[in-house]
Amino acid sequence: MERRTVSDRPVEHDGPDPICREDAYPRYAECEAEVMCVGAVIYPDPRFRSRADDGQVRPTWKCRLDCKRVSDQAPVCGFFNMGNAASPEVKRSSLYRRVWIMAFGAPPRKRQRMSKTAFVGKVFRVRIGDTRKDYNGKAHPEGAVYSTIKEFIECVGP
Repeated sequence: MERRTVSDRPVEHDGPDPICREDAYPRYAECEAEVMCVGAVIYPDPRFRSRADDGQVRPTWKCRLDCKRVSDQAPVCGFFNMGNAASPEVKRSSLYRRVWIMAFGAPPRKRQRMSKTAFVGKVFRVRIGDTRKDYNGKAHPEGAVYSTIKEFIECVGP
């Protein structure tokens, strides 16, 4: 009788195959388009961690603007980095501040709360482009490339 090792055994019941639970992120031709912001979320992104000014290693805060193209209601998102302090920060040169001023119509006053709701309902002219690398800087395979808002050009609506 021949002895079989673990590696010689046929694989019959090695667990269930995984099931994809999410649609792929959308991909569009690179273009300028008008989008309406329909939602805004600020969250700590655990994939991005770095040492803050106080020496603590923390996740980086992100802001995601959920938008829809005005022409066809296709979804597309824009992202802002908001630092890695204990709470989100908006510095003078930040992209969040620049786009918030576009949406709000005026610069913030000292100690004014810069609410993310200022973006919701606004129409922006943006540049949409491909995201070709993952959070580690590694190239996405062609089927995983997706589109995001690369630049907010101006606020054109209410």
